[in-house]
Amino acid sequence: AISGYTGVAYTYGVVFGTCKSAVDRMARDMAVELRPHNVTSISLWQGLTLTERAERNLAANPALRSHVATNPGAACSPLFPGRVIAALATDKDALRRSGGTFITAELAEEYGVTDIDGKIIPSQRSERGAPIWSPI
Repeated sequence: AISGYTGVAYTYGVVFGTCKSAVDRMARDMAVELRPHNVTSISLWQGLTLTERAERNLAANPALRSHVATNPGAACSPLFPGRVIAALATDKDALRRSGGTFITAELAEEYGVTDIDGKIIPSQRSERGAPIWSPI
């Protein structure tokens, strides 16, 4: 599941934060139900992902560049989370992570994954918060 730091840090508004918190909890509860079938369920926290929409928003409102949540210096391409998910999919011991919430950038560092241009995406744990759900 794709979530974000918004699961614990205010970003954009009540509904957005509530939805991201729910995604984290859904992944955890799915881990409980899917464990008997050896299926891993985790939630990944993304920072800013430079989708076309994000690029348009940054261009239309340059002030966004100075906010922690919307700083393009810490952003990733839309392909970056897929690269991390591919690394997880080939991890023969991925079930050990089931039920947990993880910062995508930190998993990328652990697996040696970079963005498509070779950039190392930084974790924003110190600025935006830490996941509350550990693996079960």
